[in-house]
Amino acid sequence: MKLEAADIKKLLDAFEQSDWDEIRLSADGTDVVISASDAVVAMPAQSQRATPSAPSATTRPEPGEPEVVPEALPVAPAAGELPEGTPVRSASPGIFWRSPAPGEPPFVEAGQRVEADTVVCIVEVMKLMNRVTAGVAGTVAAIVVENSEQVRKDQTLMVITED
Repeated sequence: MKLEAADIKKLLDAFEQSDWDEIRLSADGTDVVISASDAVVAMPAQSQRATPSAPSATTRPEPGEPEVVPEALPVAPAAGELPEGTPVRSASPGIFWRSPAPGEPPFVEAGQRVEADTVVCIVEVMKLMNRVTAGVAGTVAAIVVENSEQVRKDQTLMVITED
């Protein structure tokens, strides 16, 4: 069975609607682990990412290669450290991208006015580029996450001060 992006999206959707703690799937030499924990369970040893559309699925190490050690995800600032406003949160775990492609300008900057449907960033999940919209009209008060940083589901990505 070859995993397609649509299959992984279905897995993510099912996971988000469930009370599961983790899904593990191995198919065609690719391991997929979706976990509710705050740790990355499986990541490639070296990122081959050149653009936001490059694969981010994990492959098994060759015999004799060391297994990748899980890394903790960055911790978001405490609520008291964030400016007042409406948080824009990640709908899933993944990688935060400020721009649509390397070398292109960011979707938004702090201090910029946005509408509710303005795309403010991308969260990449297993080759799927999920565009995140502001959700409210206002001004971007803070961008909390660094570009290419791994984020958790429901982590605050930025804060918008509503009009």
